[in-house]
Amino acid sequence: GVWKTVYTGKNRPYKLKKLKSGKEYSFRVRALRLDGKRKVYSSWEYIYTATKPKTPAKFSVKTNSKHQIIARWSKVKACSGYQVQYAKDKSFKKKIATRDVAKGKKSYTGKNFTKGNTYYVRIRTYVVSGDKRIYSPWTAAKIIKSK
Repeated sequence: GVWKTVYTGKNRPYKLKKLKSGKEYSFRVRALRLDGKRKVYSSWEYIYTATKPKTPAKFSVKTNSKHQIIARWSKVKACSGYQVQYAKDKSFKKKIATRDVAKGKKSYTGKNFTKGNTYYVRIRTYVVSGDKRIYSPWTAAKIIKSK
């Protein structure tokens, strides 16, 4: 594609504004020094990254008689997938499970919870950029008592 110059100057670091959430970006950077009146450039340094995706706006949990906890959320378009996390405490220090859920899904059913116990559930989105994941903040935890 075509590269667009977004900044030329001496101030470091430079902060880009108005980037879209959950989108991958490619940057190239190089240094310049003056040798008399001649400009001497370094080679390009390439940077590949992504912005944090949005956290789902709507999130709910329910339980059923099969000792399952069902998490449902609103779809986030600009993400690679979701993570659902279950715990026995509100600080999530006693995590039970963290499950990855595909991009197109809007719910996940956790199984084998103990009847009468209280559980905490939260969700976040992620974007894959290269070989790393960039996560949104977690939603506020929902509390539910297993049936």
